[in-house]
Amino acid sequence: MMTAATLAAIGSLLRSLRLRSPRAALAGSLALALALSACGESDDPAAVLERAFNTPVKSADTSVSLEARLRSQTPQLQQPITLKLTGPYRQNAPNQLPSLDWRVTASGAGQTLAARLITVMDNAFVEFQGTAYEVGREVVSQANQNRGRQQSLSAFGVDAKTWIVDPQDRGEEDVAGVGTTHIAGALDVGKVLRDSNKILRDPRARSQLGPGAAPPEIPEPQIAEIERSVKRPTFDVFVGEDDSKIRRAIANVDFTVPPAQQGTGVQGGTLKLTTELANVDGDQQVRPPANVRPLAELLQQFGISPDALGGAPRGRN
Repeated sequence: MMTAATLAAIGSLLRSLRLRSPRAALAGSLALALALSACGESDDPAAVLERAFNTPVKSADTSVSLEARLRSQTPQLQQPITLKLTGPYRQNAPNQLPSLDWRVTASGAGQTLAARLITVMDNAFVEFQGTAYEVGREVVSQANQNRGRQQSLSAFGVDAKTWIVDPQDRGEEDVAGVGTTHIAGALDVGKVLRDSNKILRDPRARSQLGPGAAPPEIPEPQIAEIERSVKRPTFDVFVGEDDSKIRRAIANVDFTVPPAQQGTGVQGGTLKLTTELANVDGDQQVRPPANVRPLAELLQQFGISPDALGGAPRGRN
């Protein structure tokens, strides 16, 4: 089910297209990747979308890939930037973290970074360069207390299917061994951002995102600027014919950066985000790693204070 946190993730992608830095664009796009969670089917494309935002996917083997190609006079920035996440995902109780075990790889400017993100209902871990680091149950417990009961977008007066303009049925296609219906349309960027502001005004939504995690509202002049910057945004959804659940979602965005914000040397570019789900609602299992170290040790390697997480947990050996 689409939630306030989902909408905030989509809003983060669109905010990032102001592109103060290419890294910000990647972060927003990844947030959108972690937001795509449900789809449905019907003879009418608009009805397919309505079911799409109300049919939950409880678990799946996930594959998320982001490719960014920037228009820039800087040779390094002209190289494709890619980000990939693969691994199992399973929802837990509304006031618990989901269980996931995702391999993360990022490449760009001639460099490659590999890591692993693991969460279980009461703890979280990051694996980097062969060592696993623990966030800690106390920190995660505090975050879980702030999650509360997830609210659907309709609870806030938002109709998510209106974000997709002129949906079209593009026929059938096999995805991960499952027959699907392909629905394609354009994304109404302004509508998403204005609905995002509407959600963020509600205290229930801010409590779902946690203290300090809710982004600020976007002023109307900035929404208009983003609408002018984003060109030809498209959204494709592939829905299982038998179970009305998502199997693949693809977002394509072409954007330009206003001259006043081209301090990074980027004039614009394209973003393609693909999310594919296999073995939907299967028996995905996630187990915490062994021989973990305190996350504070990893943070210190990057010059980050452990106080950012409310204290450093003690590692287990």
